[in-house]
Amino acid sequence: MITNLELFYILNGTEISLQNQKNELFLTLETSSPLNAVLQNQNLSITNPVFKVSGIHPYLLNNDFDQEIRTISKFRIVLCSMPDYSNSKERSIIKYGDQISLMLPNNIFIVATNDGNLKLQKLNGDQTLTSVNIPHNAKFTIVPPENKFPANKPLFFDDIIILRSSFGGNLALTTTNNSKNEYEKGGELKIGDIDYENTGINSNSNVKIEECKWKIIKTDVPLIPSWHKKRKYLDNNINSYIYYLDKNFYKNNPNNSREISTVVDKSKEKLSSFNSAEQDKILVNDLLLEMLGLEGKYIKRVVNTTSYKDFKVEFEVEPYLDNPTCDPPLLSLTNLILPMGYYYSSLTHFLNMGAKPELGLVVKGFCDGLKKIMREYILFVNQLEEHKNNPNSNINLQQLWWVCQPSIKLLECLHKLTQKAFMVKGGALLNIIYSAFLHENDTQIKNIYKYLLSKSFSPFFDMIKL
Repeated sequence: MITNLELFYILNGTEISLQNQKNELFLTLETSSPLNAVLQNQNLSITNPVFKVSGIHPYLLNNDFDQEIRTISKFRIVLCSMPDYSNSKERSIIKYGDQISLMLPNNIFIVATNDGNLKLQKLNGDQTLTSVNIPHNAKFTIVPPENKFPANKPLFFDDIIILRSSFGGNLALTTTNNSKNEYEKGGELKIGDIDYENTGINSNSNVKIEECKWKIIKTDVPLIPSWHKKRKYLDNNINSYIYYLDKNFYKNNPNNSREISTVVDKSKEKLSSFNSAEQDKILVNDLLLEMLGLEGKYIKRVVNTTSYKDFKVEFEVEPYLDNPTCDPPLLSLTNLILPMGYYYSSLTHFLNMGAKPELGLVVKGFCDGLKKIMREYILFVNQLEEHKNNPNSNINLQQLWWVCQPSIKLLECLHKLTQKAFMVKGGALLNIIYSAFLHENDTQIKNIYKYLLSKSFSPFFDMIKL
């Protein structure tokens, strides 16, 4: 089961690809013989592996073709101080300054040589994955591009890093010439030096700093462009807001920090400048947006963090002020409704990131049922919006809280269910839904679980019939 941490952080044992920032192609190992023969061969030198920066994202490879099975562009990142990731109960988050190795299947490692070349080497000793048996020259230090190490900063997906070998050189793209066309075609891979003090080019190695920058890319999902994280309302969930956590979280005092995701016009009037009736109307308007994961005029999305392992994206009233200025009774009612936006964003996050095609038909059936429930919820919010805009009727916070109570409970239960079901497939997912169905006492929620269970069981029964 994949945890939420694995969506954002690089954990020990994670499969990654390295995209060079000069030509935006991927680090690739090419072999003259089929890849399986290379990995099973004890004498790796006879296969003449060639490292290039010319590959495409591994998700796009089709292993049915001979060309692809002779190449590999995804590697497992292993923490050298604690490489045994498979037996550990909690996989460590890799940080800047850690020493890592790039491992292929069958415990084969990429090794740097003192002459600036690369080769493959198996584990030493008894072939067990321990820090003692990892080849010494297979260790690379994770260096930030600005060459300044932030204290305890974890490594995120899509971070740009430099990999420094045990000899002091950096993993770099090189070409026969510096023309644009040559970079676009790809080039060889070697170890080079960087001069940070001058132009970024060392006269001895002629390696530019841009050629040494690598972006860490996820391999188990299609390539997501970098602008995706900067579009706050693209999917209305925490995946797009991790951009702000990455940029703003690590400061002098990272504990118990709060980050507002949008630029707030501080010149606008505070809620206290309006009377109670006007405040009520403003908060209702904002809540109808917040219930669909959108920000209003005074209700904003906030990233609350206590550590890099514990962060929560939620909504608050006037979070840019030390204390909200609206009337306390109205604030209390608003805070009772605010969790709906968080639950809606969480469920949208599950449907966007958790419903991957490779997880199977049972997950697809479960997500189809969940999408239908979410459509009913959106219709409910639209009806509230239409009722609010009707000149012959008026809805206040008290009425909104009264009509939203069943939906709040439903969304909360679905949120807890999807947290358990994230990245789970097949019979394991059916067990989770069935367990939730058995332990639920509320008749309405029990019927919802029964509906989701029937949708999930449908493809399962079809497979049994076949």
